[in-house]
Amino acid sequence: MLNDGYQLIHNKNYPNITENFAHSIKEGFNFISDKDEHGILMSIKIGKFGRKIANSISEIAGLLDKKEFNIIIDEVLLGDESLKNDVETLSQSIVYFVAVYCDNKTLEEREILRGDRLIGSGRDQINRCHGSTRKYDIEVDTTHHSSFDCAKQILNFINKENDPKGFKILKDIFFKNNSR
Repeated sequence: MLNDGYQLIHNKNYPNITENFAHSIKEGFNFISDKDEHGILMSIKIGKFGRKIANSISEIAGLLDKKEFNIIIDEVLLGDESLKNDVETLSQSIVYFVAVYCDNKTLEEREILRGDRLIGSGRDQINRCHGSTRKYDIEVDTTHHSSFDCAKQILNFINKENDPKGFKILKDIFFKNNSR
């Protein structure tokens, strides 16, 4: 049952909605199944609309920062293009760039136990999140440490370090040939 204020759009009323929806899905976030030497691998392909959404996250964060909100963005990096956008958009903000990781065995166990993950997506994310152009301010390993302990590590680092360097280094890497 729909509450007041919501409109139900049904494809009997709009015959082309299915075709339009299928097209928009391709432009969003698409998960592609593959295999590698370790088994199933689930990668992500991002269309124009998906990129627009992803880029909006850092734009919204920048706006909130200008309004003096302290915020945390908890996301999986989509690749260098998205990270480059984040670095450019948030270059005037204080950003602590935090890596959260665990070993592969733990990663795969957690994918299965959570039940809402695409099996093999974690291994695909490792290269995107922990690639050569990543310059984190702090890294926390959740293999043998609880989320609470990792959060304490991050807060201790923030309390000691008032000038994070990760995004500044990335800005130099990504824009060294540009005057941005």
